[in-house]
Amino acid sequence: MTGMRFAVLAGALAIAGAVRSENEIWPKSLQEKCPKTYEAFGVTNGIRTLFYENVPYRGKETRVFAYLGVPKTTDGKPVPGMVLVHGGGGSAYHRWVKYWNDRGYAAIAMDWNGCVSRDVKGQRSHERHQWAGPEGCHSWNDIDAPVGDQWPYHAVAAILRAHTLLAATPGVDAGRIGLTGISWGGYLSCIASGVDPRFRFVAPVYGCGFISEHSMWRDDGYTDGRFPTCDPKKIERYNALWDPKNFLGKAKMPFFFIDSANDHAYPLDILEKSRALVTSPVTRLTIPKYPHCRGEVSERPREIFDYADGLFGRGPRLPRCTSMGV
Repeated sequence: MTGMRFAVLAGALAIAGAVRSENEIWPKSLQEKCPKTYEAFGVTNGIRTLFYENVPYRGKETRVFAYLGVPKTTDGKPVPGMVLVHGGGGSAYHRWVKYWNDRGYAAIAMDWNGCVSRDVKGQRSHERHQWAGPEGCHSWNDIDAPVGDQWPYHAVAAILRAHTLLAATPGVDAGRIGLTGISWGGYLSCIASGVDPRFRFVAPVYGCGFISEHSMWRDDGYTDGRFPTCDPKKIERYNALWDPKNFLGKAKMPFFFIDSANDHAYPLDILEKSRALVTSPVTRLTIPKYPHCRGEVSERPREIFDYADGLFGRGPRLPRCTSMGV
């Protein structure tokens, strides 16, 4: 195919039981009750900036910063929507919402790291705000804290509430909302897939489970603070609570895994093990020499737009590969 890309549609054959039921971690109210919202910095190019309430952290209120945009339509019909989850070191991005708005989709991009996106004021970095919860993926050593005070709990809760908020937004078709995330956002999207059955599809862009078995986190993370310390009990607790392998087998929606043939963070062997857990239809897109990065390259691979259009009846579906050979 053009650009040395190929897509593989494969059926998943096995599932694995979660160590802990997702219902014991995230309350159903996150999917049922629309969060309170607070206007932030006004509207830019038709896209709102806002905060919405999230779960408490150490007994205190937390809020999540987000961009929310709904495209204008001429026929008055509700449009499908997307929940957009950034990666490590990233934040909510105005441009990402606009990409989807320009395609005729509503979209919400939230920050799961307690920050306000630098897109708002043009600051050099994403600044943490006064309603922040726990810091993100670079502070995994809080594994001994109560479950409700750990960053994966807050980050996934932010995704569930973003979904609820987008579904309740006028002009949005609540039954046609997809989820995509990049890197750590892909990892979080894999967890959310097994918790929130409302998503019509999930598309992780580099992101999967089994990360302590083969990835940069196994090789580097034990010593630099990005993964729990070498204490086997802490690693076991982290894997039991937060590895996506515990949730992928519960996913009911179609999946579209997008990854690089040579990705250092989510290599193909653990991606394939993750795919095998999903019992719903799975599409794979593996791109040779696809860089692991933030920005336009990872936010808007053309196939993800075509996949969403095909699934939501807005265009032809991606072709199926029915057999392979050498």
